[in-house]
Amino acid sequence: MVIDYLDSDLAKNGIILDGFPRTLNQAQKLDEILEQRGKKVDLVINLTTPREEIIERILTRRVCSNQACKTTYNIKLHPPKVEGICDKCGAELVQRDDDKSSEAINQRLETYENKTAPLVNYYKQKGILRTEEVSTRINRMGKEVAEDIVKDLK
Repeated sequence: MVIDYLDSDLAKNGIILDGFPRTLNQAQKLDEILEQRGKKVDLVINLTTPREEIIERILTRRVCSNQACKTTYNIKLHPPKVEGICDKCGAELVQRDDDKSSEAINQRLETYENKTAPLVNYYKQKGILRTEEVSTRINRMGKEVAEDIVKDLK
């Protein structure tokens, strides 16, 4: 799928990959594929958030129960207009089962960190890693980080 996209006209001026690669093996394979096409990864953006904030955000996350909608809310940061009701379609908001306990969330975060740490080191060694903190603690959210990165790329 990635190879097909890289070979399509949509990718002729470059692409942004979100959430890929997820493992060191995938990163190395991507580099190999790009090298065969005379291309390379120019920049990797690593977004970080303090662990306690991630846990709090996940514990307060709600999703629309309508599978055709699936709008996501955070009851503290981005609440719906009417508690428990989706603004877009009027369906009930629910908490995912895997979002209900901090223990389960911690386990997911450990798995993520174990898989991601080698990637961070890999791209850091290549000199193409940019790490940005996204946090309410510093009043810097994803939109501001994205705007700064786009500005820097121009």
